[in-house]
Amino acid sequence: MKKLLTAVVFLLISTALFAQSNDSEVIQGGADNSAIVNQTGNSNSSAITQNNANAVPNMATVDQTGENDIATVDQNSWGTAVTNDVDIDQNLGNENEAYATQNNRDNYIKIDQKGSFNYGQSSQFNSSNHAEVLQTGDDNYGMTRTTGGTTYQYITQEGGSNIGSIVSSGGDNTAAITQLGDWNVAGYLHGGTKGIQQTGAGNDASIEVQGDENTTFVSQLGTDNFAKFWTNGGNDRNNANISQVGWKNHVEFAIQSGGDDNSMVETAVGDKNYTLVKLMNGERAINGNNLLITKVGDRNRVAGEIWGSDNDIDISQNGDDNKVTSNGWLRDGIDIHGDWNIVEINQTGNGHNSTNQVTGDGNNILVNQNN
Repeated sequence: MKKLLTAVVFLLISTALFAQSNDSEVIQGGADNSAIVNQTGNSNSSAITQNNANAVPNMATVDQTGENDIATVDQNSWGTAVTNDVDIDQNLGNENEAYATQNNRDNYIKIDQKGSFNYGQSSQFNSSNHAEVLQTGDDNYGMTRTTGGTTYQYITQEGGSNIGSIVSSGGDNTAAITQLGDWNVAGYLHGGTKGIQQTGAGNDASIEVQGDENTTFVSQLGTDNFAKFWTNGGNDRNNANISQVGWKNHVEFAIQSGGDDNSMVETAVGDKNYTLVKLMNGERAINGNNLLITKVGDRNRVAGEIWGSDNDIDISQNGDDNKVTSNGWLRDGIDIHGDWNIVEINQTGNGHNSTNQVTGDGNNILVNQNN
């Protein structure tokens, strides 16, 4: 009887141990395939590979609940474009990892992770794809990468100490990072990638932060690109860095509904680049912000409106026919309402124009124009 009881206990322990370490591998070849993997427990692993040479889409779904989960989906299709679909959900667990890769066009990837220490990465190697990474928890790392152009990439992170990065090429791409919480970084990822990095023409990049002490980066190389950094909800001590190389690009810095002691840096190389600054919140002042704008090229424009005090604005333009004035972008020059603000404008080249308006006490404006 004692030996039987020992055997039963050993069997129960062994069963519990095996239940915590599940491995699943699915390989499908052909069209119109569907793979669904559900895993509950710790230390789960799922790998799905779908190969398709026909114009009929495949679908892969992974649902994992537990700790130390890893999910990998590879969808390979050739010939006529198909619409493959990947959906990875990792809930109620820590240290999850999700990887999704697609190599044709018109595909869709969604990664949803709820827990701590998550890592989600999507890679799409063609045009007209859609990727979305949703992370709720602490210390998350989300990244999407696309090539081919005309793509949509979104990262939404809620919690502290998140990292988000988007890389796209080919032009006409739309990228957005939304971070809710404190001490987030949109940048500094593997290989030095920073925040949103786009190459080509007609790209659109937007970073929204709701929280304090966040750091964001946007880098765009090409023409007719648009980049926006904005906060909405009383967010303080955030850092925004935007770099553009090319011509006819636009940048917007917007701090609304309150937000003090933020730092915004823009560097633009090329012609006909425009910058709009909006630091305003109705009757509530926005104070202590630092803005540094450096433009190298001709016919560049800077315009903005600031409501608040103790703001420091530095604008440097090197080239010909640059303006901090009307006909810039929506506003007439730098319009300041508040006290003890500092504005320094340095213009080097020919045909410059600087028009500024200040209302308040103790403000200081310095304009240097050199041929």
